[in-house]
Amino acid sequence: MVVHIQVWAWRRVGIPNLTLRLTFTVVDCGAEPGCLLRFSVFVIGFLVRTHGIGRFGPRRSKPMNEVDMSSLPSVSPRVRNRRGTVGVLLALAILCASALPSTAAPIRSANADGAAAWMAEQVAPDGSVLNPYSLDPSVDWALNVALGLAAVGTQPDALGRAMSYIESNVSNYVTGGSSDVAGRNAWLVILAYATGRDPRSFGMPATDLVAGILARYEVSESGLFGATGDEYTPVTTHALSVIALTAAGETVPIDAVTWLEEQQCPAGNSAAGAWEGYRARVVGVLVACGESSVGDFESAESGSTSLAIQALVAAGETGSVAAALEWLSGLQSFSGTAPGGFGQFIGDSSDPNSTALVVQAISAAGGDPDASPWRINEESPMTSLAHWVIQSGPGAGALASPYSSGEADIYATYQAVWGLTSTVFPFVEPLPVTTTASLDPVIDVTTPSFTG
Repeated sequence: MVVHIQVWAWRRVGIPNLTLRLTFTVVDCGAEPGCLLRFSVFVIGFLVRTHGIGRFGPRRSKPMNEVDMSSLPSVSPRVRNRRGTVGVLLALAILCASALPSTAAPIRSANADGAAAWMAEQVAPDGSVLNPYSLDPSVDWALNVALGLAAVGTQPDALGRAMSYIESNVSNYVTGGSSDVAGRNAWLVILAYATGRDPRSFGMPATDLVAGILARYEVSESGLFGATGDEYTPVTTHALSVIALTAAGETVPIDAVTWLEEQQCPAGNSAAGAWEGYRARVVGVLVACGESSVGDFESAESGSTSLAIQALVAAGETGSVAAALEWLSGLQSFSGTAPGGFGQFIGDSSDPNSTALVVQAISAAGGDPDASPWRINEESPMTSLAHWVIQSGPGAGALASPYSSGEADIYATYQAVWGLTSTVFPFVEPLPVTTTASLDPVIDVTTPSFTG
């Protein structure tokens, strides 16, 4: 076995922290996991010895005695003590993931199958799904449910009906709603990819979804897909566009990757490593990230961060991922109704939507969301998701949320299955309909007691 390694460092434009990049060629090793793991351990040892790296992320810009501690979020000693370990383990996972071929399929689980069965019941004979807020038939909600069903793969009839409805209403979906057209096209491309349809000739009339995304490139800002009309959605829209283009086999413009990397929050406060919904430029300079906190909806949050990670991994640029995952590790909650999961902001209790998105990010980077460093005292993101599953009654199989008072929440359910199956965007392939042993954690819950 011969291993060639090059290690170098450079400063990325717009990101004032030193990023380490490693490239290697493995000869006569292939994708044998033990070989790659031994190689990764060697690399980490090399970095620790030569660069003094004990944790990922930049050094603090101020000594601790000059930092206003009252402005920082409360972090448990357990979280503080494990962050150095998290950084090393995340690096190992990312190195191995970048060398392994992308052939992983979503895992099967009884909880995911139950959620899919419940979602299938929400699909009407014509393929529509009721908007849970207006109770009107909705193509938007048909698409949401289809994205959940496609991740599980056990309800082909319901998925087929939903897809027929979506394809018949593709124009209404693309041009409707208040979100940017780039993002709406991107969701359709991801769904088309998952169900084996042509994203360049989708629906009736045949619509080129890829062209719809490309038409929104740099319409308002260099390197950006979509508009900058608000402070909450540009990173999400852009990340989805990057993911969709990789699914369609398009080359993602380098400036689009750079735009996303530059949006990452630099060192200096509790948002370091994360993404906000959008950082504007004022006189050519990016606005600084604020502290991440509950109630500040413009601050760094788990949803934008998780999608940004998946987009960068899909584009083959993982230099920013370790710092982002380390930020997410500080967001993990071990209290409340569903310990082990994640909320949207620092200080939030866990919720199924945020937890599922973070599971996707962990999985995209090659990590195991049910193992160390994400599993502590038998609680993990996967056990957290299982806590939300309704065990009996009319909503059995669906997931509840902190906002549904124990009742089935369709919004939580269709996104939660992305986590229950560890599905990473874009979908690798639809999951074969087979019977396997359950991979769900066993949670002793008979009557969920959720608070709204």
